[in-house]
Amino acid sequence: MTLTAAINLEESDRTAIPHLSEYFGMWSMLERHFQGYWQFAQQLNISMHMQTQQAVAARATGAAGESLTIQDGIAVIGIAGSMMKHQSSFGASSSTALARRKIRAAVRNPGVAGIFMVWETPGGTVAGTHELAEEIAAAGKHKPVWSFADDLCCSAGYWAACQAHKIFANPTASVGSIGVYMVVRDFSGAAEKAGIKVHVISSGGLKGAGTPGIVIPPEFLAEQQGLVNTFNETFVAAVASGRKLSIERARKLADGRVYLADAAKKVGLIDGVQSLESTFDQFRLHVQKQRTSEGG
Repeated sequence: MTLTAAINLEESDRTAIPHLSEYFGMWSMLERHFQGYWQFAQQLNISMHMQTQQAVAARATGAAGESLTIQDGIAVIGIAGSMMKHQSSFGASSSTALARRKIRAAVRNPGVAGIFMVWETPGGTVAGTHELAEEIAAAGKHKPVWSFADDLCCSAGYWAACQAHKIFANPTASVGSIGVYMVVRDFSGAAEKAGIKVHVISSGGLKGAGTPGIVIPPEFLAEQQGLVNTFNETFVAAVASGRKLSIERARKLADGRVYLADAAKKVGLIDGVQSLESTFDQFRLHVQKQRTSEGG
């Protein structure tokens, strides 16, 4: 999925939004949430939006955003809202780059015995997600890492969350949405009705092939299908590795379906259904026992 056709900006506005290119990349997000982003982008008043941009940026990069929360020797790292490599100014979001820094800080900190990640996200951009998933898996080689799905952990969120040693969810949580899709809109009919003829001057057959107003060639669709397939295989491989499933089993689960917590447990996407408080208490005991067994 991309927001390319939804965001229409003047050139001056394009330079005003930090990391704007991320919005035009591939997304791995629960469909209904992505459609909300699409509608928001179409109705965006960029001038009013930029009036609050500096305050948003300050919150994203301030000391509170960088600090590591430690409770009873456990680093608690939350991922809420849409996931982007750099924090979005378009609403509640989490930076995967910042989350990676916090995970590394937790691994280095001798006072941290375990990492507890809380997820409440519909997913986000593909950019940054694979790296976050690898960061979690790498951290698990040094310290215990558990994930908790707090009502919502889908698409890119599940991709990363399932790399923890265990993953739990509260009873009403939506989990999964494993899979990748892309929507390509052909506006050539609308352009023709409006009396508009779009010409693309390019150096290659597929360069500029998705430009609004031109007929989308089959070769372009085939190329995009190849990209979707590649991203999907990476996603499937991560789920298989994180949940200790065969590739065949993980691929069967990658049909885009969203599972409520009980159903997610039955198919092996999570380890249990319980409250956040119970899961944290259980993790704390697990960490204490591990420390004792290691003579720490």
